[in-house]
Amino acid sequence: MNKSNNDDPLDLNSAEDLLDDFLVTPANVEDPLQKSVAAGVEAPRVACGGGGERVLTASQGQCVRRAFKMARLYFAGQVSGASANLLMVGPTGCGKSAVLDEIAERLNLRCLRLTRATCIPLGAEVKPTLVSLLEAFLEGGPVLLHIDELDKFFVQGEGSGWERSNLDMIWNLLDRRISAGPVADSYLKKVERKIEKRSLVECFEEGLRSKLFIIGSGTWQQLQNRRQVGFPGEFPKCGGDPIDLRATKAVPDEILRRFYADVSFLAYPTPAELRPILKAAGIFDLARQLGETVDPANLDLSGVGMAAIRDLRTRLLLRLLDQSEEPSGGAMSLK
Repeated sequence: MNKSNNDDPLDLNSAEDLLDDFLVTPANVEDPLQKSVAAGVEAPRVACGGGGERVLTASQGQCVRRAFKMARLYFAGQVSGASANLLMVGPTGCGKSAVLDEIAERLNLRCLRLTRATCIPLGAEVKPTLVSLLEAFLEGGPVLLHIDELDKFFVQGEGSGWERSNLDMIWNLLDRRISAGPVADSYLKKVERKIEKRSLVECFEEGLRSKLFIIGSGTWQQLQNRRQVGFPGEFPKCGGDPIDLRATKAVPDEILRRFYADVSFLAYPTPAELRPILKAAGIFDLARQLGETVDPANLDLSGVGMAAIRDLRTRLLLRLLDQSEEPSGGAMSLK
Protein backbone atom coordinates (compact mmCIF):
# COMPACT_ATOMS: atom_id res chain seq x y z
CA MET A 1 0.00 0.00 0.00
CA ASN A 2 1.39 3.38 -0.96
CA LYS A 3 0.72 6.75 0.49
CA SER A 4 1.82 10.16 -0.63
CA ASN A 5 4.50 11.94 1.34
CA ASN A 6 2.15 14.89 1.51
CA ASP A 7 0.20 14.60 4.76
CA ASP A 8 -2.18 17.45 4.01
CA PRO A 9 -5.86 16.45 3.73
CA LEU A 10 -7.38 15.90 0.33
CA ASP A 11 -8.14 19.26 -1.25
CA LEU A 12 -10.35 18.57 -4.24
CA ASN A 13 -11.21 22.22 -4.84
CA SER A 14 -7.60 22.90 -5.84
CA ALA A 15 -6.96 19.67 -7.71
CA GLU A 16 -6.39 21.31 -11.06
CA ASP A 17 -4.28 24.02 -9.42
CA LEU A 18 -2.12 21.26 -7.97
CA LEU A 19 -1.59 19.84 -11.42
CA ASP A 20 -0.71 23.24 -12.82
CA ASP A 21 1.79 23.74 -9.99
CA PHE A 22 3.58 20.47 -10.58
CA LEU A 23 3.17 20.04 -14.34
CA VAL A 24 5.03 22.79 -16.15
CA THR A 25 6.41 23.13 -19.62
CA PRO A 26 10.08 22.21 -19.32
CA ALA A 27 12.54 25.08 -19.52
CA ASN A 28 15.67 25.12 -21.66
CA VAL A 29 14.35 22.47 -24.02
CA GLU A 30 16.41 21.66 -27.06
CA ASP A 31 15.60 23.01 -30.51
CA PRO A 32 13.72 19.95 -31.90
CA LEU A 33 11.17 20.16 -29.11
CA GLN A 34 10.76 23.91 -29.55
CA LYS A 35 10.14 23.40 -33.27
CA SER A 36 7.54 20.72 -32.53
CA VAL A 37 5.73 22.95 -30.07
CA ALA A 38 5.80 25.80 -32.55
CA ALA A 39 4.27 23.46 -35.10
CA GLY A 40 1.33 22.82 -32.82
CA VAL A 41 2.40 19.69 -30.91
CA GLU A 42 1.52 19.97 -27.24
CA ALA A 43 4.64 19.99 -25.09
CA PRO A 44 5.10 17.27 -22.50
CA ARG A 45 4.82 18.18 -18.87
CA VAL A 46 7.46 17.78 -16.21
CA ALA A 47 6.39 16.92 -12.69
CA CYS A 48 8.96 18.02 -10.13
CA GLY A 49 7.81 16.10 -7.09
CA GLY A 50 9.56 15.17 -3.88
CA GLY A 51 10.61 11.81 -5.29
CA GLY A 52 12.53 13.34 -8.16
CA GLU A 53 11.50 14.45 -11.61
CA ARG A 54 8.64 12.71 -13.36
CA VAL A 55 7.83 13.51 -16.96
CA LEU A 56 4.31 13.14 -18.32
CA THR A 57 3.40 13.17 -21.98
CA ALA A 58 0.48 15.20 -23.28
CA SER A 59 -1.91 12.22 -23.23
CA GLN A 60 -0.79 11.24 -19.72
CA GLY A 61 -1.29 14.79 -18.48
CA GLN A 62 -4.80 14.89 -19.92
CA CYS A 63 -5.64 11.61 -18.17
CA VAL A 64 -4.42 13.06 -14.88
CA ARG A 65 -6.56 16.16 -15.36
CA ARG A 66 -9.63 14.05 -16.08
CA ALA A 67 -9.00 11.99 -12.95
CA PHE A 68 -8.69 15.15 -10.85
CA LYS A 69 -12.04 16.40 -12.11
CA MET A 70 -13.75 13.04 -11.59
CA ALA A 71 -12.29 12.72 -8.08
CA ARG A 72 -13.66 16.16 -7.23
CA LEU A 73 -17.14 15.13 -8.36
CA TYR A 74 -17.00 11.71 -6.67
CA PHE A 75 -15.77 12.82 -3.25
CA ALA A 76 -18.26 15.69 -3.31
CA GLY A 77 -21.05 13.12 -3.77
CA GLN A 78 -22.08 14.49 -7.17
CA VAL A 79 -21.40 11.27 -9.10
CA SER A 80 -21.45 7.66 -7.93
CA GLY A 81 -21.22 4.09 -9.12
CA ALA A 82 -20.18 3.39 -12.69
CA SER A 83 -20.30 7.11 -13.53
CA ALA A 84 -17.35 7.65 -11.18
CA ASN A 85 -15.15 4.80 -12.44
CA LEU A 86 -12.50 5.77 -14.98
CA LEU A 87 -11.07 3.45 -17.65
CA MET A 88 -7.64 3.94 -19.25
CA VAL A 89 -6.72 2.04 -22.41
CA GLY A 90 -3.29 1.93 -24.00
CA PRO A 91 -0.50 -0.30 -25.29
CA THR A 92 1.98 -2.01 -23.01
CA GLY A 93 4.40 0.48 -21.48
CA CYS A 94 2.45 3.63 -22.39
CA GLY A 95 2.79 5.02 -18.85
CA LYS A 96 -0.37 3.95 -17.05
CA SER A 97 1.59 3.47 -13.82
CA ALA A 98 3.08 6.97 -14.08
CA VAL A 99 -0.43 8.40 -14.41
CA LEU A 100 -1.67 6.47 -11.36
CA ASP A 101 1.35 7.53 -9.29
CA GLU A 102 0.77 11.17 -10.19
CA ILE A 103 -2.92 11.00 -9.25
CA ALA A 104 -2.29 9.25 -5.93
CA GLU A 105 0.53 11.56 -4.89
CA ARG A 106 -1.12 14.85 -5.81
CA LEU A 107 -4.48 13.94 -4.25
CA ASN A 108 -2.87 12.24 -1.23
CA LEU A 109 -4.78 9.01 -1.85
CA ARG A 110 -3.76 5.62 -0.55
CA CYS A 111 -3.25 3.46 -3.61
CA LEU A 112 -4.05 -0.24 -3.89
CA ARG A 113 -3.25 -2.13 -7.09
CA LEU A 114 -5.11 -5.25 -8.12
CA THR A 115 -3.98 -7.44 -11.01
CA ARG A 116 -4.76 -10.96 -12.11
CA ALA A 117 -1.25 -11.99 -11.05
CA THR A 118 -1.80 -10.81 -7.46
CA CYS A 119 -4.88 -13.03 -7.28
CA ILE A 120 -3.06 -16.21 -8.32
CA PRO A 121 -1.71 -17.22 -4.89
CA LEU A 122 -4.82 -16.18 -3.02
CA GLY A 123 -7.17 -18.96 -4.01
CA ALA A 124 -10.76 -18.73 -5.20
CA GLU A 125 -12.07 -16.27 -2.61
CA VAL A 126 -9.35 -13.60 -2.96
CA LYS A 127 -10.30 -12.15 0.41
CA PRO A 128 -6.85 -10.66 1.24
CA THR A 129 -7.40 -8.00 -1.43
CA LEU A 130 -10.65 -6.95 0.21
CA VAL A 131 -9.10 -7.09 3.68
CA SER A 132 -6.41 -4.67 2.49
CA LEU A 133 -9.20 -2.39 1.32
CA LEU A 134 -10.86 -2.56 4.76
CA GLU A 135 -7.52 -1.76 6.41
CA ALA A 136 -7.17 1.30 4.20
CA PHE A 137 -10.69 2.46 5.16
CA LEU A 138 -9.88 1.96 8.84
CA GLU A 139 -6.85 4.21 8.41
CA GLY A 140 -9.15 6.96 7.22
CA GLY A 141 -9.03 6.75 3.43
CA PRO A 142 -9.81 7.89 0.81
CA VAL A 143 -8.49 5.12 -1.42
CA LEU A 144 -7.51 4.90 -5.07
CA LEU A 145 -8.03 1.34 -6.31
CA HIS A 146 -6.22 0.60 -9.56
CA ILE A 147 -7.61 -2.51 -11.25
CA ASP A 148 -4.87 -3.17 -13.78
CA GLU A 149 -4.84 -5.63 -16.67
CA LEU A 150 -8.61 -5.80 -16.83
CA ASP A 151 -8.34 -7.49 -20.20
CA LYS A 152 -6.60 -10.43 -18.50
CA PHE A 153 -9.36 -10.81 -15.92
CA PHE A 154 -12.05 -11.28 -18.53
CA VAL A 155 -12.57 -14.95 -19.33
CA GLN A 156 -14.08 -16.16 -22.58
CA GLY A 157 -16.39 -19.16 -22.10
CA GLU A 158 -16.88 -20.93 -18.80
CA GLY A 159 -13.39 -20.65 -17.39
CA SER A 160 -12.30 -22.23 -14.12
CA GLY A 161 -14.02 -21.69 -10.80
CA TRP A 162 -11.06 -19.59 -9.67
CA GLU A 163 -11.27 -17.39 -12.76
CA ARG A 164 -15.02 -16.90 -12.37
CA SER A 165 -14.51 -16.04 -8.69
CA ASN A 166 -11.92 -13.41 -9.60
CA LEU A 167 -14.20 -11.89 -12.21
CA ASP A 168 -17.15 -11.85 -9.81
CA MET A 169 -15.03 -9.96 -7.32
CA ILE A 170 -14.06 -7.39 -9.98
CA TRP A 171 -17.70 -6.86 -10.97
CA ASN A 172 -18.73 -6.49 -7.32
CA LEU A 173 -15.95 -4.00 -6.65
CA LEU A 174 -16.88 -1.91 -9.68
CA ASP A 175 -20.55 -2.08 -8.66
CA ARG A 176 -19.59 -1.48 -5.00
CA ARG A 177 -21.67 -4.45 -3.90
CA ILE A 178 -19.14 -6.42 -1.85
CA SER A 179 -20.63 -8.23 1.14
CA ALA A 180 -18.97 -6.63 4.15
CA GLY A 181 -19.59 -9.44 6.65
CA PRO A 182 -17.10 -11.99 5.24
CA VAL A 183 -14.49 -9.26 4.81
CA ALA A 184 -14.87 -8.27 8.46
CA ASP A 185 -14.56 -11.93 9.51
CA SER A 186 -11.34 -12.32 7.53
CA TYR A 187 -9.93 -9.16 9.06
CA LEU A 188 -10.75 -10.30 12.59
CA LYS A 189 -8.95 -13.61 11.99
CA LYS A 190 -5.92 -11.72 10.73
CA VAL A 191 -5.58 -9.25 13.61
CA GLU A 192 -6.53 -11.73 16.35
CA ARG A 193 -7.94 -9.12 18.69
CA LYS A 194 -11.40 -8.21 19.82
CA ILE A 195 -13.06 -5.63 17.61
CA GLU A 196 -16.76 -5.21 17.18
CA LYS A 197 -17.68 -6.76 13.84
CA ARG A 198 -20.53 -4.34 13.34
CA SER A 199 -18.19 -1.35 13.36
CA LEU A 200 -15.98 -3.05 10.75
CA VAL A 201 -18.98 -3.76 8.53
CA GLU A 202 -20.15 -0.14 8.78
CA CYS A 203 -16.65 1.14 8.01
CA PHE A 204 -16.34 -1.07 4.93
CA GLU A 205 -19.79 -0.20 3.60
CA GLU A 206 -19.19 3.52 4.12
CA GLY A 207 -15.83 3.22 2.38
CA LEU A 208 -17.35 1.51 -0.64
CA ARG A 209 -19.95 4.27 -0.94
CA SER A 210 -17.84 7.36 -0.50
CA LYS A 211 -14.12 6.67 -0.12
CA LEU A 212 -13.28 4.32 -3.00
CA PHE A 213 -12.15 5.98 -6.23
CA ILE A 214 -11.62 3.32 -8.92
CA ILE A 215 -9.50 3.50 -12.06
CA GLY A 216 -9.30 0.49 -14.34
CA SER A 217 -6.81 -0.07 -17.13
CA GLY A 218 -6.04 -2.58 -19.83
CA THR A 219 -4.28 -3.12 -23.10
CA TRP A 220 -6.76 -5.09 -25.23
CA GLN A 221 -4.35 -6.14 -27.94
CA GLN A 222 -7.15 -6.11 -30.51
CA LEU A 223 -7.14 -2.32 -30.28
CA GLN A 224 -3.47 -2.20 -31.27
CA ASN A 225 -4.36 -3.76 -34.64
CA ARG A 226 -5.76 -0.72 -36.46
CA ARG A 227 -6.94 -2.67 -39.48
CA GLN A 228 -8.93 -5.09 -37.37
CA VAL A 229 -10.94 -2.39 -35.61
CA GLY A 230 -10.89 0.21 -38.38
CA PHE A 231 -8.82 2.98 -36.78
CA PRO A 232 -7.72 5.35 -39.55
CA GLY A 233 -4.48 6.37 -37.87
CA GLU A 234 -2.38 5.75 -34.80
CA PHE A 235 -3.72 4.43 -31.52
CA PRO A 236 -6.14 7.15 -30.30
CA LYS A 237 -4.86 9.58 -27.71
CA CYS A 238 -6.75 10.90 -24.72
CA GLY A 239 -8.70 13.94 -25.77
CA GLY A 240 -8.84 12.87 -29.41
CA ASP A 241 -11.87 12.07 -31.51
CA PRO A 242 -14.45 9.89 -29.70
CA ILE A 243 -14.23 6.22 -30.58
CA ASP A 244 -17.14 3.83 -30.14
CA LEU A 245 -15.45 0.98 -28.30
CA ARG A 246 -18.64 -1.04 -28.35
CA ALA A 247 -18.51 -1.05 -32.13
CA THR A 248 -14.98 -2.46 -32.09
CA LYS A 249 -16.08 -5.43 -29.93
CA ALA A 250 -12.58 -5.36 -28.42
CA VAL A 251 -13.66 -4.41 -24.89
CA PRO A 252 -16.56 -6.48 -23.47
CA ASP A 253 -19.79 -4.65 -22.71
CA GLU A 254 -19.66 -6.05 -19.17
CA ILE A 255 -16.61 -3.85 -18.61
CA LEU A 256 -17.67 -0.76 -20.54
CA ARG A 257 -20.99 -0.40 -18.75
CA ARG A 258 -19.21 -0.28 -15.40
CA PHE A 259 -17.11 2.76 -16.33
CA TYR A 260 -17.68 6.37 -17.32
CA ALA A 261 -18.39 6.38 -21.06
CA ASP A 262 -15.49 8.59 -22.19
CA VAL A 263 -12.47 6.28 -22.06
CA SER A 264 -9.01 7.80 -21.56
CA PHE A 265 -6.61 6.69 -24.29
CA LEU A 266 -2.86 6.67 -23.76
CA ALA A 267 -0.26 6.45 -26.50
CA TYR A 268 3.50 6.06 -26.71
CA PRO A 269 5.36 9.38 -26.50
CA THR A 270 6.30 11.11 -29.73
CA PRO A 271 9.99 11.84 -30.49
CA ALA A 272 9.39 15.41 -29.31
CA GLU A 273 7.93 14.15 -26.04
CA LEU A 274 10.69 11.59 -25.63
CA ARG A 275 13.46 14.19 -25.42
CA PRO A 276 12.61 15.58 -21.93
CA ILE A 277 11.79 12.04 -20.76
CA LEU A 278 15.25 10.84 -21.78
CA LYS A 279 16.81 13.91 -20.23
CA ALA A 280 15.06 13.29 -16.91
CA ALA A 281 16.26 9.66 -16.98
CA GLY A 282 19.84 10.84 -17.43
CA ILE A 283 20.16 9.13 -20.82
CA PHE A 284 21.83 12.06 -22.58
CA ASP A 285 24.37 12.55 -19.78
CA LEU A 286 25.26 8.86 -19.78
CA ALA A 287 25.66 8.82 -23.54
CA ARG A 288 27.94 11.87 -23.43
CA GLN A 289 30.19 10.12 -20.91
CA LEU A 290 30.53 7.33 -23.44
CA GLY A 291 31.20 9.78 -26.26
CA GLU A 292 27.93 8.90 -27.99
CA THR A 293 24.63 10.53 -28.86
CA VAL A 294 21.04 9.30 -28.53
CA ASP A 295 18.42 10.25 -31.11
CA PRO A 296 14.85 9.92 -29.72
CA ALA A 297 13.55 9.33 -33.24
CA ASN A 298 15.52 6.07 -33.39
CA LEU A 299 14.20 4.67 -30.11
CA ASP A 300 11.65 1.95 -30.84
CA LEU A 301 8.97 1.69 -28.13
CA SER A 302 6.76 -0.80 -29.98
CA GLY A 303 5.48 -3.54 -27.70
CA VAL A 304 7.56 -2.47 -24.69
CA GLY A 305 6.96 1.26 -24.28
CA MET A 306 8.72 2.98 -21.42
CA ALA A 307 10.61 -0.24 -20.60
CA ALA A 308 12.79 0.54 -23.62
CA ILE A 309 14.01 3.69 -21.86
CA ARG A 310 14.70 1.78 -18.66
CA ASP A 311 16.65 -0.87 -20.56
CA LEU A 312 18.59 1.76 -22.52
CA ARG A 313 19.65 3.43 -19.28
CA THR A 314 20.73 0.09 -17.84
CA ARG A 315 22.79 -0.73 -20.93
CA LEU A 316 24.54 2.63 -20.77
CA LEU A 317 25.29 2.22 -17.07
CA LEU A 318 26.71 -1.26 -17.67
CA ARG A 319 28.95 0.05 -20.44
CA LEU A 320 30.24 2.79 -18.16
CA LEU A 321 31.07 0.17 -15.55
CA ASP A 322 32.83 -1.91 -18.21
CA GLN A 323 34.97 1.10 -19.09
CA SER A 324 35.88 1.61 -15.43
CA GLU A 325 37.40 -1.87 -15.07
CA GLU A 326 41.08 -2.06 -14.25
CA PRO A 327 43.38 -3.09 -17.14
CA SER A 328 44.12 -6.31 -15.31
CA GLY A 329 40.48 -7.25 -15.47
CA GLY A 330 40.34 -7.35 -11.71
CA ALA A 331 38.51 -5.00 -9.36
CA MET A 332 35.93 -2.63 -10.80
CA SER A 333 35.71 0.98 -9.67
CA LEU A 334 32.17 2.10 -8.88
CA LYS A 335 33.02 5.77 -8.38
